[in-house]
Amino acid sequence: MKKVFIFSIPFLLLIFLFGSRFLIVKKSFIFGSFLNLFKGLSGKIFSFSEYEVGGVDLSQIVLENESLKAKYGVESSRPYIFDFKGERLIKSKVYSSYPFSNKALLEINSGSKNGISKGDAVLFNSIYFIGEVSEVYDDFSIIKTIFDPSWKMSIKIGPQLADSLFIGGRNPKLTLISKKNNIIEGDDVVSASKFYSYGLTIGKVKNITNTSGSGFLESEIIFPYDLAIITEVEVVSK
Repeated sequence: MKKVFIFSIPFLLLIFLFGSRFLIVKKSFIFGSFLNLFKGLSGKIFSFSEYEVGGVDLSQIVLENESLKAKYGVESSRPYIFDFKGERLIKSKVYSSYPFSNKALLEINSGSKNGISKGDAVLFNSIYFIGEVSEVYDDFSIIKTIFDPSWKMSIKIGPQLADSLFIGGRNPKLTLISKKNNIIEGDDVVSASKFYSYGLTIGKVKNITNTSGSGFLESEIIFPYDLAIITEVEVVSK
């Protein structure tokens, strides 16, 4: 019995080795056949050209989608009216002047047809006063900004509402500030001209200096925007 058992061990090992190889080959064959079958079926079911899925032509859908995108772009660029803090504002797009930069003038895509009038105040972000409408046409207008060298207006500074004369230019400044007024850097600068709504934000005080030979101070202004990259403004409709 012991001899039979000893002779049986090599025989069982041979069966195990050859049987395992057969199973591996068979398994690989079955898996490969299944994979090829799936590829064939998927090729027939899901085959599609650039604008076709399952035999359905998508070219019309693509064209309609592009048409809607174009229509939305046109609609979103048109001027529209809205109310903000009791003011009637006309949202308008600013035409590009790239690569030329003229901070003194801006052109917008709203005109008399949209309710724009000469002298209307112009805001950025519905808060910051940046100029007024100087010329009006049917479908567009020209804005004279506070960066125009000829711009001058009365303003107020800080909580004490100190008087000052704003002078425009590429680097506007505040002039004729009485030394009796204790203004400090960071004080708000707001409009005080009778031609516009009182208290429109312009900027903040920066670098206060003494005017030689006089009893007045001068100051630079910090503006919270870059006029060169503004793409939208709001016109205050009268």
